[in-house]
Amino acid sequence: MKKRNVMTATAVAAVTGITLAGCGNNGEEESESIQLRLAYEAPEGGAQTFAADIFSDTVEEASNGQITVQQYPGGQLGNESDTLDSVRAGDIDIAITSVANASGIMPESAVLSLHYLASSSDEAVELFSSEEVNDEYRRIAEENLSGIEPLSLFMLPIRHMYGSEAISEPADTEDNTIRVQAAESEHILFSAYGAQTVDIPMPELYSGLQTGLVDMAEGAVTTYLENNHHEVAPVVSLTYHELNGQVLWISTEALESLRDEQVDAVRAAALEVTREQPSMAIGLEEETFADLEERGVTIHEDVDVTAFQEIAEPYQQELAGEISDDAVSFLEVIRQSVGD
Repeated sequence: MKKRNVMTATAVAAVTGITLAGCGNNGEEESESIQLRLAYEAPEGGAQTFAADIFSDTVEEASNGQITVQQYPGGQLGNESDTLDSVRAGDIDIAITSVANASGIMPESAVLSLHYLASSSDEAVELFSSEEVNDEYRRIAEENLSGIEPLSLFMLPIRHMYGSEAISEPADTEDNTIRVQAAESEHILFSAYGAQTVDIPMPELYSGLQTGLVDMAEGAVTTYLENNHHEVAPVVSLTYHELNGQVLWISTEALESLRDEQVDAVRAAALEVTREQPSMAIGLEEETFADLEERGVTIHEDVDVTAFQEIAEPYQQELAGEISDDAVSFLEVIRQSVGD
């Protein structure tokens, strides 16, 4: 059974060093129970929680109750950069982060943020559920990281554009200012579509849309609703421009403390996340669309996704090549996973 705890953001120090009960691979005693700490930044109840719950329930079942998971949602143990550092140090056992933050320790993660790797919900689910994509990501991590390893990839709802007017084709973005994420690739790609880009903090975006400082923004509809952006930008255009990739990480120290059959249980649980969570994320997106329509939001589906895709695809190879040869090979595996 999964367990959750409520702590302050600085409470990681209080739980350091108490993850595992008993001895590990090299010990003579077998622990009666092991509790792994799993941290994530999003509030409880969203797509990150789906992944955390799938992992928690499956690892407990697969280990015959030997392994349980204590969840710390809502950034209780720090932001994603903090938790990555804590996992590498062995202070937290497991963490969920975005691929954007994962690129801070493994630059190849940024490949999953390139535009139009998938152009529909079905393709997005296919990509993140792909064993080949997950295996290639783990291979790159194994060869380049220490103290931490990825267990599985999954996703949040896909990113779309939104504002006061519908976007049907790239020309509709021309002469419009759009708030984008801070990454240089975001500015390059949205400029290629024709928009003028600006990077402003998320807490300031509501007022920016309200006052006309920005004409448009982009993001997952769940985030759009959570931040009440529907009140000032009542049209969501289904551009499907960017996936919302996530990574489930585990501390090498924690993994090496487990017996072989317990490691097998952990990996089985991670595989279940890969298989099950992406379709659940799309289900959450569809539920959010229905909620938004009840609130008077227009969900604009008549978007020429192919026109955007044709602009973005030449940049994929170029931007991946600027990262590393591994990034280029990862991009190829991703393309093959969606039948490109």
